[in-house]
Order: sequence, then structure tokens, then C-alpha cells
Amino acid sequence: TVKTLVHDIPTVYQNAIGAELPVLKKNFGIEYKDHKQIDDTMLAHAVLWSDWGHDLEFLASLYSPYNKLKQYKGTDFELYNWGDVIDTIAVWEGLLGEFKKDPLSESIYREQSLKLIPLVIEAHERGIRVAKDKVEPLALELMTRKLKASLLAQAACGYPINIGSNKQLAFYCYNLKKYKMPRERGQDKRSVDGDTIADLRKAVGPEPDLEGEEKNGLAFEEMAARIEEGADPTLESRVIFANALQEFSHYIQPCYSDSMLVDRIYPEFKLHTQATGRWSTTGVPMAQLPKHLRSIVCADEGWRQVEYDWSQIELRLIAILSQDRPLLEAFEKKWDIHTLTACELFGLPYPPNRVNPHENGESTEWRALTKWNGEGDTRRGFAKQFVYRLNYGGSPKDAINIPGARMLGLNAAKLALASNRYLMAHPGLSRWRAEMAMRVQVRFPEVRTFMGRKRILLTDGPKKVREAYDTPMQAGVSDIANITAISIYHALPWVQFLFQLHDGWRWQVPTQLVDETIPKMREIVEREWSINGELVKFPASFTVYD
Repeated sequence: TVKTLVHDIPTVYQNAIGAELPVLKKNFGIEYKDHKQIDDTMLAHAVLWSDWGHDLEFLASLYSPYNKLKQYKGTDFELYNWGDVIDTIAVWEGLLGEFKKDPLSESIYREQSLKLIPLVIEAHERGIRVAKDKVEPLALELMTRKLKASLLAQAACGYPINIGSNKQLAFYCYNLKKYKMPRERGQDKRSVDGDTIADLRKAVGPEPDLEGEEKNGLAFEEMAARIEEGADPTLESRVIFANALQEFSHYIQPCYSDSMLVDRIYPEFKLHTQATGRWSTTGVPMAQLPKHLRSIVCADEGWRQVEYDWSQIELRLIAILSQDRPLLEAFEKKWDIHTLTACELFGLPYPPNRVNPHENGESTEWRALTKWNGEGDTRRGFAKQFVYRLNYGGSPKDAINIPGARMLGLNAAKLALASNRYLMAHPGLSRWRAEMAMRVQVRFPEVRTFMGRKRILLTDGPKKVREAYDTPMQAGVSDIANITAISIYHALPWVQFLFQLHDGWRWQVPTQLVDETIPKMREIVEREWSINGELVKFPASFTVYD
């Protein structure tokens, strides 16, 4: 039987998580645990060539010498299927040849990609419990936001515009207001897609906090403040309307079936889609679940949700990779990184107390001298976003889009000067960036994480340099997160994975085992890693939810 075959013989699939294993379980009752060994061409190719496609047709065009049999789909199923079988064999043989030349990539594939398969399959099949008592109030809240945004737009326009209609919004923007379509948005001169609306809002002003809005949406209070500063009420209303509509379709609708609330939702986790090794969550995109909607899911009865979130892990990792002593010292002594960064960007003296300069008595004179407004100081918020953009490879002049930049009197020249001041204060980071920029000046440059995950840079110009800066940091965090999840899965078998949430990972634990589990989980999450010959730990916060 098929079950005996997969039990006795190693099996190669093209898409084990998303296709083969679910089909085998449905039709034959064969599960992951019934296999002697599984390999997956899609996952293997995603590790070797992260920026390319990974579907069988594309892989066969690279590795298979056989004639294509796709034309028999629908007319000769056996011949069509045979074509897929021989292509899969040829593809796997080709990938094995590449792994022999690249043992680091094979290690990533075998120690991460393959070992994550049972974890993500079980998480998808188990699903997440819906908190039914929370869904309807949140649905009403979103519908109310849509209606209020529509009424505000109509009041601002002076006529009953349908703010959800692209045609009517385009007429408003380009016929009535005579806004100019941003050049970089292509040939469509009347586009009103999300990116175009963002550009139009930037042009009208004031500068929108696009990153903040992506995480938390645009509040009506923020909208009112922006309108007082000259923002277009109709464009602002469109943002709130579109955001509410998207949140409803992404998170509220999946909680219903035939107008009835369901017991569970079933996100799908894809390991092969992002070049940095991060997962993509589809179906219900839980990784982007906004804070105000997180109550739609809850732990199963008799369980509690436990979430861990590493503290500034990307910035800590780049400090280690670049061996930047100022950053390493700041983390070691638990200084306020973002306040120190603001001092470096704006040429301010460092505070006497660098741990808590916002309230500590030692820094009273410093606060008066610098006119510091505490943890919420605009310069500190700007500095935080500026450095993250810089580490992701962004150009300093583009930081003019960061909220607060114009209010701080910054322009392209001042931003370039601020960037130079920051890099001068961080010689290790500056040297590392220069080395990475030089490394990409070859025909097919590649960069790797400290664990060996590879990315071959196939782009050109500034984008290639940005990817060279970004990949060791973002993909390095992916490696840490993957190994951590696998370790928890095996060491704590009573713990069940639920979903990722930005950089947080949420699991559920039997209620009576929570107090026992968190110290064990913390030991795994904050384990030592060997990076650049040093043993380092990444601290994390833990939160327990119902």
C-alpha cells in the first residue's frame, strides 16, 4: 500500500506542507508521522535560490531534461501525473548536486525547513479558537468606522461622494483637486491605489506616519490633528475607510461561515515565500493582526496563550555582526539606545544617566539644556525609525518621510549630515556597511547569515546594496526564530504553536502548566548563540493571555 511505501522508503515531495501531505491524509489517512523521511524540492530550492519562484514548472525548466507533459492535463491524467513525477525526480537530483557544493545551505534546509514541517502542519490543522463574544462588537466597530469615514468625506467634499469607489475618488483627486499623479506610479494617470494615496497625502502634507498606520491604523483623533495641519479630509477619510474594510475582510469575515460564527480559524504558514526566511501567513494573516483586533482569538478552554518577543533583536544582531563597540556597550549596560541615537543624530551631548535620562535626577540639567520632552520626544521617535531604516539599507534623504522630520526642520542635506554623525559615532557599523557595499561589486554576489543562510543578490544598483545590508540582520533573526520554535516544539511537547505576530511568537499552554513552562521556555528563547566567535544572548519579554 501507499502507507507501507512511505513508511519504508524516503519520499520526495514538491510541496509537502501545502499540497501533498494534506491530500495524502484526506485520501489515504497517511500523516507526516507515517513517513520514514521527507524531502521537499520547494523548500530546498527556496533555501538555495530564495529570490526565484519555486513551483514545479519553473524548477523543471531549470533541472529536468524531459519533455513537458502539461498539455495532457484534463485528457490523460496518468501521463500528466507521470510528467510531474519524473520532473520531481530530476529536480531533486539537481538540488542534491547543488547541496553537495553548498553544505551550509543544506544544513539550513535540513535543520530548519524540514524540521518545521510537522510544527506548521499541526498548527494549521489545529487552528485557533475564535473568541465569539469579541467578534461581533469588533465587527460593529469597523462598520461604524467605515460609515463615519464616509460621512466625513461627504461633508468635506460637499456632495455625496462614495469614498469606497475608485472611480469617484479618482474624479475627486484628478478632476476637482487637480492633484498630480506621482511619476513613479506608472502609466495609470488616475490611480487611487494605496501607494498612490500615500504619495498624494505626502504631497499635500503633513507627512503621514505610514509605518505606524500599517501597524495600528489611522485614528480619527490623528486624522483631525492632521486636517488642522492642512491634510486633505477626503484622502484621510479614504485611509480610515480602506483600513476598516481590509481589517473586516482579513480578520472578521474568516470568523463567519454562512453568517454564523465559527469555532476556529485556520491560518496557513508558508516557509518558502520570503527571501529572508521569514514565514508568510495566509488565509488569515495573523502576523499583521492589529492590536485592537487581537481579542478575536483566544486559547482553548483550559489553556492560556503565552507570547515571547525579543527585545530589539535586529539591532542587537547588527551590533554583534559589525562588532560596533558603542552599540555593544549600550546593550550591555542597558542604556536607552534610542535617546543616545537622537543625541548622535542631532549633535546633542549624552545625558549623565544613560539608562533613564527621561526622569532621573542626574539628567535634570541635561533635559533643560536639550529641551528634552521625555520618552515621547520627537527626536527620539525620529531616531528610532531613522536607524532602523538605515540598517535596512534605506537612503538618509528618504528619511524625510519619517513623521517629525519636517517639524524638526530636516531636509536632505541635514539628513545626510545626521547620518554621517551617526556612522562616525559607530565605527564598527560604518566599517561593516563599507565591507558589505564592496562585497556586492561582483557579478553574482551573495550574503549569508551567521548560520549560513544564503541569499544570492539578483538585483542591481542601490537595491542590491540595501539587500546586502538587510539580509544578514533580518534573515539572521529568522534563523534564530526558527531554531527556537523547533527547540520548543521538541523540548516542551505539551506546548502548542498558534501563530507569529510581527516579531512575537504565540503558543498555548495548559493552564496548570503555565508557571512551570515559562522558565523552561525562557531558557530556550534566551539561549546562547555563537556569533563571530562570541557567545551572546537575546533577552525577551513574556506575556500571558487568556
